Amino acid sequence: TISDSAIALMDQAFQVEASDKIVADQFASYRKSIGAKSIDFVKYDKMGYATTPLTDGSDVDSVAMADSKVTFTPLEYGNVVTKTNLASLQSGGKADLGASQVVARNMAESMNRLACTSLQGGSNTKDGSAGNMTDTLLDSVFFELNNKNAERWDGDSYVAMVHPAVAQDVAGLSGWKDVQKYADAMPILRNEVGFYKGFRFISSTGMPFTDASPDIHESAFFGRNAFGKAESQSAEMRITGPYDRLGRMLHIGWYWVGAYGIVDNDSLWSVTSQSSYLTS
Repeated sequence: TISDSAIALMDQAFQVEASDKIVADQFASYRKSIGAKSIDFVKYDKMGYATTPLTDGSDVDSVAMADSKVTFTPLEYGNVVTKTNLASLQSGGKADLGASQVVARNMAESMNRLACTSLQGGSNTKDGSAGNMTDTLLDSVFFELNNKNAERWDGDSYVAMVHPAVAQDVAGLSGWKDVQKYADAMPILRNEVGFYKGFRFISSTGMPFTDASPDIHESAFFGRNAFGKAESQSAEMRITGPYDRLGRMLHIGWYWVGAYGIVDNDSLWSVTSQSSYLTS
Protein backbone atom coordinates (compact mmCIF):
# COMPACT_ATOMS: atom_id res chain seq x y z
CA THR A 1 0.00 0.00 0.00
CA ILE A 2 1.23 3.49 -0.83
CA SER A 3 -0.19 6.46 1.05
CA ASP A 4 -1.93 9.43 -0.57
CA SER A 5 0.78 11.77 0.75
CA ALA A 6 3.50 9.63 -0.85
CA ILE A 7 1.62 9.63 -4.15
CA ALA A 8 1.29 13.42 -3.96
CA LEU A 9 5.04 13.78 -3.40
CA MET A 10 5.81 11.40 -6.27
CA ASP A 11 3.48 13.31 -8.58
CA GLN A 12 5.10 16.59 -7.56
CA ALA A 13 8.56 15.16 -8.30
CA PHE A 14 7.28 13.94 -11.67
CA GLN A 15 5.82 17.35 -12.57
CA VAL A 16 8.94 19.28 -11.52
CA GLU A 17 11.26 17.00 -13.47
CA ALA A 18 9.04 16.99 -16.59
CA SER A 19 8.19 20.70 -16.58
CA ASP A 20 9.31 22.54 -19.73
CA LYS A 21 11.80 19.84 -20.67
CA ILE A 22 10.34 18.99 -24.11
CA VAL A 23 12.44 21.39 -26.18
CA ALA A 24 10.52 21.12 -29.46
CA ASP A 25 7.10 21.75 -27.87
CA GLN A 26 7.72 25.51 -27.70
CA PHE A 27 7.44 25.59 -31.51
CA ALA A 28 4.54 23.19 -32.08
CA SER A 29 1.02 24.25 -33.02
CA TYR A 30 -1.14 22.56 -30.38
CA ARG A 31 -4.51 20.83 -30.52
CA LYS A 32 -6.12 18.83 -27.71
CA SER A 33 -9.28 16.77 -27.95
CA ILE A 34 -9.85 14.34 -25.09
CA GLY A 35 -10.48 10.81 -26.32
CA ALA A 36 -10.42 11.75 -30.02
CA LYS A 37 -9.45 9.10 -32.57
CA SER A 38 -8.11 11.80 -34.90
CA ILE A 39 -7.40 15.52 -34.61
CA ASP A 40 -7.43 18.00 -37.50
CA PHE A 41 -5.17 21.02 -38.02
CA VAL A 42 -6.75 23.53 -40.41
CA LYS A 43 -4.60 25.59 -42.79
CA TYR A 44 -5.95 28.69 -44.54
CA ASP A 45 -4.56 29.64 -47.94
CA LYS A 46 -3.22 33.16 -48.37
CA MET A 47 -5.23 35.68 -50.39
CA GLY A 48 -3.81 37.11 -53.61
CA TYR A 49 -2.17 40.53 -53.73
CA ALA A 50 -4.60 43.46 -53.78
CA THR A 51 -2.78 45.85 -56.13
CA THR A 52 -5.69 47.30 -58.15
CA PRO A 53 -7.06 50.64 -56.89
CA LEU A 54 -10.64 50.62 -55.62
CA THR A 55 -13.24 52.32 -57.82
CA ASP A 56 -15.39 54.99 -56.26
CA GLY A 57 -18.99 53.80 -55.97
CA SER A 58 -18.14 50.18 -56.73
CA ASP A 59 -18.07 47.40 -54.18
CA VAL A 60 -15.07 45.15 -53.73
CA ASP A 61 -15.32 41.64 -55.17
CA SER A 62 -15.40 39.07 -52.41
CA VAL A 63 -12.89 36.23 -52.40
CA ALA A 64 -13.86 32.83 -51.05
CA MET A 65 -11.69 31.54 -48.21
CA ALA A 66 -9.76 28.41 -49.10
CA ASP A 67 -8.63 25.99 -46.46
CA SER A 68 -7.27 22.49 -46.09
CA LYS A 69 -6.71 20.20 -43.15
CA VAL A 70 -3.98 17.92 -41.90
CA THR A 71 -5.21 14.97 -39.84
CA PHE A 72 -3.17 13.56 -36.96
CA THR A 73 -3.96 10.12 -35.54
CA PRO A 74 -2.95 9.92 -31.84
CA LEU A 75 -1.02 6.82 -30.76
CA GLU A 76 -0.16 5.41 -27.33
CA TYR A 77 3.29 5.93 -25.83
CA GLY A 78 4.73 5.14 -22.42
CA ASN A 79 7.39 3.50 -20.31
CA VAL A 80 7.60 2.03 -16.81
CA VAL A 81 10.02 1.11 -14.04
CA THR A 82 9.38 -1.41 -11.26
CA LYS A 83 10.72 -0.89 -7.77
CA THR A 84 10.52 -3.11 -4.70
CA ASN A 85 9.24 -2.42 -1.22
CA LEU A 86 12.72 -3.15 0.16
CA ALA A 87 14.23 -0.34 -1.95
CA SER A 88 11.72 2.11 -0.48
CA LEU A 89 12.43 0.99 3.09
CA GLN A 90 16.22 1.07 2.72
CA SER A 91 16.21 4.50 1.08
CA GLY A 92 13.68 6.09 3.43
CA GLY A 93 11.27 6.65 0.57
CA LYS A 94 13.85 8.34 -1.67
CA ALA A 95 13.59 5.52 -4.19
CA ASP A 96 9.95 6.48 -4.80
CA LEU A 97 10.84 10.08 -5.64
CA GLY A 98 13.86 8.93 -7.64
CA ALA A 99 11.70 6.60 -9.73
CA SER A 100 9.26 9.45 -10.41
CA GLN A 101 12.09 11.69 -11.60
CA VAL A 102 13.60 8.99 -13.81
CA VAL A 103 10.22 8.31 -15.41
CA ALA A 104 9.54 12.03 -15.97
CA ARG A 105 12.94 12.51 -17.58
CA ASN A 106 12.29 9.57 -19.89
CA MET A 107 8.90 10.99 -20.84
CA ALA A 108 10.36 14.40 -21.73
CA GLU A 109 13.25 12.94 -23.71
CA SER A 110 11.00 10.45 -25.54
CA MET A 111 8.42 13.05 -26.51
CA ASN A 112 11.11 15.48 -27.59
CA ARG A 113 12.59 12.75 -29.81
CA LEU A 114 9.16 12.15 -31.36
CA ALA A 115 8.80 15.88 -32.06
CA CYS A 116 12.30 16.16 -33.55
CA THR A 117 11.73 13.07 -35.70
CA SER A 118 8.55 14.63 -37.09
CA LEU A 119 10.56 17.73 -38.08
CA GLN A 120 12.75 15.46 -40.21
CA GLY A 121 9.78 14.10 -42.14
CA GLY A 122 9.20 16.99 -44.55
CA SER A 123 9.44 16.83 -48.32
CA ASN A 124 11.65 19.94 -48.68
CA THR A 125 15.27 18.82 -48.38
CA LYS A 126 18.77 20.00 -49.21
CA ASP A 127 21.67 17.57 -49.40
CA GLY A 128 24.85 18.81 -47.76
CA SER A 129 25.97 15.39 -46.57
CA ALA A 130 29.30 15.68 -48.39
CA GLY A 131 30.59 18.04 -45.71
CA ASN A 132 29.78 20.16 -42.67
CA MET A 133 27.07 22.83 -42.53
CA THR A 134 28.09 25.81 -44.68
CA ASP A 135 27.13 29.44 -45.23
CA THR A 136 25.87 28.51 -48.68
CA LEU A 137 23.43 25.91 -47.31
CA LEU A 138 22.15 28.30 -44.67
CA ASP A 139 21.71 31.12 -47.20
CA SER A 140 19.80 28.86 -49.58
CA VAL A 141 17.40 27.47 -46.96
CA PHE A 142 16.73 30.98 -45.63
CA PHE A 143 15.86 32.04 -49.17
CA GLU A 144 13.46 29.10 -49.59
CA LEU A 145 11.56 29.96 -46.39
CA ASN A 146 11.55 33.67 -47.14
CA ASN A 147 10.45 33.06 -50.73
CA LYS A 148 7.37 31.19 -49.46
CA ASN A 149 6.60 33.99 -46.98
CA ALA A 150 6.93 31.51 -44.11
CA GLU A 151 5.89 33.32 -40.95
CA ARG A 152 8.83 34.16 -38.74
CA TRP A 153 9.18 33.80 -34.97
CA ASP A 154 9.64 36.56 -32.42
CA GLY A 155 12.72 38.57 -33.26
CA ASP A 156 11.89 38.39 -36.98
CA SER A 157 13.85 35.19 -37.52
CA TYR A 158 13.38 31.54 -38.36
CA VAL A 159 14.34 28.63 -36.10
CA ALA A 160 17.00 25.98 -36.69
CA MET A 161 16.63 22.79 -34.63
CA VAL A 162 20.00 21.02 -34.76
CA HIS A 163 22.01 18.37 -32.97
CA PRO A 164 24.67 19.80 -30.59
CA ALA A 165 27.40 18.52 -32.94
CA VAL A 166 26.01 20.65 -35.79
CA ALA A 167 25.48 23.65 -33.49
CA GLN A 168 29.13 23.44 -32.50
CA ASP A 169 30.19 23.55 -36.16
CA VAL A 170 27.99 26.55 -36.99
CA ALA A 171 29.22 28.37 -33.88
CA GLY A 172 32.69 28.32 -35.43
CA LEU A 173 31.63 30.20 -38.58
CA SER A 174 32.47 33.85 -39.00
CA GLY A 175 29.58 36.08 -37.94
CA TRP A 176 28.05 33.68 -35.42
CA LYS A 177 26.42 35.56 -32.53
CA ASP A 178 26.43 33.72 -29.21
CA VAL A 179 23.18 33.82 -27.23
CA GLN A 180 24.78 35.73 -24.34
CA LYS A 181 25.35 38.70 -26.66
CA TYR A 182 21.64 39.36 -27.19
CA ALA A 183 20.03 37.74 -24.12
CA ASP A 184 19.14 41.15 -22.70
CA ALA A 185 17.47 42.33 -25.92
CA MET A 186 14.84 39.58 -26.34
CA PRO A 187 13.36 36.55 -24.55
CA ILE A 188 15.59 33.52 -25.04
CA LEU A 189 14.08 30.29 -26.33
CA ARG A 190 14.63 27.01 -24.51
CA ASN A 191 18.02 25.50 -25.50
CA GLU A 192 18.82 28.49 -27.72
CA VAL A 193 22.58 28.72 -28.30
CA GLY A 194 23.00 31.51 -30.83
CA PHE A 195 21.96 33.42 -33.95
CA TYR A 196 23.30 33.13 -37.48
CA LYS A 197 22.15 33.83 -41.05
CA GLY A 198 18.60 34.71 -39.93
CA PHE A 199 18.13 31.63 -37.74
CA ARG A 200 17.86 31.23 -33.99
CA PHE A 201 19.71 27.97 -33.33
CA ILE A 202 18.21 25.47 -30.88
CA SER A 203 20.51 22.65 -29.77
CA SER A 204 18.89 19.32 -28.89
CA THR A 205 20.18 15.77 -28.58
CA GLY A 206 16.65 14.75 -29.56
CA MET A 207 17.55 15.29 -33.23
CA PRO A 208 18.19 11.78 -34.64
CA PHE A 209 21.26 11.22 -36.81
CA THR A 210 22.66 8.40 -38.93
CA ASP A 211 25.46 6.73 -37.00
CA ALA A 212 28.00 6.12 -39.75
CA SER A 213 31.55 7.05 -40.65
CA PRO A 214 31.14 9.98 -40.84
CA ASP A 215 27.84 10.62 -39.04
CA ILE A 216 25.10 12.24 -41.13
CA HIS A 217 22.92 14.81 -39.36
CA GLU A 218 19.56 16.13 -40.51
CA SER A 219 18.73 19.63 -39.23
CA ALA A 220 15.31 21.29 -39.37
CA PHE A 221 14.79 24.93 -40.39
CA PHE A 222 11.29 26.29 -40.00
CA GLY A 223 8.84 29.11 -39.37
CA ARG A 224 5.56 29.20 -37.47
CA ASN A 225 2.97 26.44 -37.94
CA ALA A 226 5.53 24.10 -39.51
CA PHE A 227 4.58 21.19 -37.25
CA GLY A 228 2.00 20.37 -34.64
CA LYS A 229 1.26 18.36 -31.52
CA ALA A 230 -2.10 16.63 -31.14
CA GLU A 231 -3.23 15.10 -27.85
CA SER A 232 -6.20 12.98 -26.94
CA GLN A 233 -4.72 12.10 -23.51
CA SER A 234 -2.21 14.36 -21.76
CA ALA A 235 1.04 12.84 -20.57
CA GLU A 236 0.83 11.74 -16.95
CA MET A 237 2.43 9.55 -14.34
CA ARG A 238 0.82 6.15 -13.75
CA ILE A 239 1.26 4.05 -10.58
CA THR A 240 0.04 0.46 -10.73
CA GLY A 241 0.39 -2.70 -8.69
CA PRO A 242 1.22 -4.60 -6.70
CA TYR A 243 0.55 -7.77 -8.63
CA ASP A 244 2.93 -10.11 -6.79
CA ARG A 245 1.61 -12.25 -3.92
CA LEU A 246 3.57 -10.46 -1.18
CA GLY A 247 2.82 -6.95 -2.40
CA ARG A 248 6.49 -6.06 -2.83
CA MET A 249 6.37 -4.63 -6.38
CA LEU A 250 5.25 -1.19 -7.51
CA HIS A 251 5.18 -0.03 -11.12
CA ILE A 252 5.77 3.66 -11.88
CA GLY A 253 5.47 4.87 -15.45
CA TRP A 254 4.27 7.54 -17.86
CA TYR A 255 1.50 7.36 -20.43
CA TRP A 256 0.58 9.65 -23.35
CA VAL A 257 -1.81 9.41 -26.29
CA GLY A 258 -0.92 11.84 -29.03
CA ALA A 259 1.06 12.54 -32.17
CA TYR A 260 3.50 15.00 -33.71
CA GLY A 261 3.48 15.79 -37.40
CA ILE A 262 3.97 18.37 -40.12
CA VAL A 263 1.25 20.98 -40.58
CA ASP A 264 2.66 23.37 -43.21
CA ASN A 265 5.33 21.95 -45.52
CA ASP A 266 6.12 25.38 -46.96
CA SER A 267 7.39 26.45 -43.54
CA LEU A 268 9.85 23.58 -43.12
CA TRP A 269 13.13 22.56 -44.75
CA SER A 270 15.57 19.80 -43.80
CA VAL A 271 19.32 19.96 -44.46
CA THR A 272 21.73 17.04 -44.17
CA SER A 273 25.35 17.57 -43.20
CA GLN A 274 28.32 16.01 -41.51
CA SER A 275 29.96 17.31 -38.35
CA SER A 276 33.47 17.80 -37.04
CA TYR A 277 32.36 16.26 -33.75
CA LEU A 278 31.82 12.55 -33.17
CA THR A 279 28.42 11.74 -31.65
CA SER A 280 28.62 7.95 -31.24
